Amino acid sequence: MTYMDNLNIKELQERLLQTPLEAEVKHLSQAHVGPSWSFETRRVPEWHMIYIHRGEAAYEMERGRISLQPGRLILLAPETAYAAHPPEREMHFFPFRFRLPWPEKNAGAIGWARQPSYLAALCTECWRYQHTKPSAPFVQAALTMALREALLSLAQAGEPSPLQQLLQDLHEHPLQRISLQEMAQRTQLQPKTLARHFHRETGHSPIAYLVRLRLQHAGFLLDQTQLSVAQVAQECGYSDPYLFSRQFKAHQGHSPSAFRSRRGGA
Repeated sequence: MTYMDNLNIKELQERLLQTPLEAEVKHLSQAHVGPSWSFETRRVPEWHMIYIHRGEAAYEMERGRISLQPGRLILLAPETAYAAHPPEREMHFFPFRFRLPWPEKNAGAIGWARQPSYLAALCTECWRYQHTKPSAPFVQAALTMALREALLSLAQAGEPSPLQQLLQDLHEHPLQRISLQEMAQRTQLQPKTLARHFHRETGHSPIAYLVRLRLQHAGFLLDQTQLSVAQVAQECGYSDPYLFSRQFKAHQGHSPSAFRSRRGGA
């Protein structure tokens, strides 16, 4: 589970428990996007909820980032500033925008995983029914049910495990210099034990996973800034720009210059 900024989740939970919830759906769709998908900082006036079915990307915010991974549900309060990092491969997700019957004073976001298995099916049915009749009561009721279930589940989720805390920290600070030994100390595990649990959770070793996060951030810098390739390499912890270029190409399928060119950057 990832908490960001000042979003008052406890207050939302209390309101859900005390009053009937009626969510006014403003936008509901299903999206398939590729590595060319990203956007600069934006704000939306409504609540924004996104369920990721397949693929990985990230939202960048003022105080860090939230990873968009399969099975995760992301909730952003109105007027929250966020930008999108591009996915490595095609990503399939369901974005919702809606209004609640009460105002939210604080911008912020929250992301959490391991949602009920029915959520993807529910999103799909919402999308199908919405295209038949956009204002259908079914869409309103289904989204309300999903939102209530997701928010109330937070109250029972408990504290994240040391491994989940480590993953959250790596996603929020991908440029930090940290060794496997330091990661093991944070999680109070032996390095070999950490590596085994980490691979089971992510499919990668801790160091390989951190390299992936750094190269994802490099892609974001190439797309959204005017920094040179050498400056991006240095920003991401590479003293050798040639090593950076080789690893970036192996990761993204294009050299840094070609990546920036094909995405319409400088």
